[in-house]
Amino acid sequence: MQRSQAALEFLTTYAWAIAVIVVGVAIVLAYGIFNSRSSLPNTVINGFSGAIVKEAVANSTTLEFTVSDSLAEKINIISIYVASNGANLTSFSCLNYTLYTGQQTPCSVPGSFNGNSNSVSIVYTYYNGAFNERDVSIGSILTNPVTGKIKYNPNP
Repeated sequence: MQRSQAALEFLTTYAWAIAVIVVGVAIVLAYGIFNSRSSLPNTVINGFSGAIVKEAVANSTTLEFTVSDSLAEKINIISIYVASNGANLTSFSCLNYTLYTGQQTPCSVPGSFNGNSNSVSIVYTYYNGAFNERDVSIGSILTNPVTGKIKYNPNP
């Protein structure tokens, strides 16, 4: 009898210890501590409405960011303009140019990004009632350029 009680207490103690470890690991993963994109250097994103920028990173030759549709309608990305280091950049590429509510896509703008302040304008259309309307989402991306190749660059 004592043997079985000791075995049950032993198993209960280890079950609680394992449960605490599992909960701890779940909390650490939920906060994104092991997410490599959360460790990007000093990225600050301001502005943007409709077509919003979720995350961004730059190296010396490419600015990459994720555009998300925050409207209740589908949007079509028409153009992206970036003002950086006194240059106006209009060449861009996105993985998808049509986004539905909540969808996102990576976009890339080639240029010189040795500074840290980039003004970004995203021109897009969306269907509102009986009309296709055109709108502009304007904001800024402040980031310190990283070295090496970055994730979404379609032109290695």
